[in-house]
Amino acid sequence: MIRYTAEHFWVRLEEGGTAVAGNPALVNEDPMGAGWMLRLSDVDAARFATLLDEAAYDALTGN
Repeated sequence: MIRYTAEHFWVRLEEGGTAVAGNPALVNEDPMGAGWMLRLSDVDAARFATLLDEAAYDALTGN
């Protein structure tokens, strides 16, 4: 079991996309529309800046 403490979290989960639960294929078919998974708030901008954007992900994966 992994236990997390407050310092592990750098965002607040506001909402989860319910459409994906009923149709997981939406993640690939419409990721910017109906396939969204999470709405976040209170994001640590410095840590967020280290994540890949769509173009960097495509370059990394060859898409």
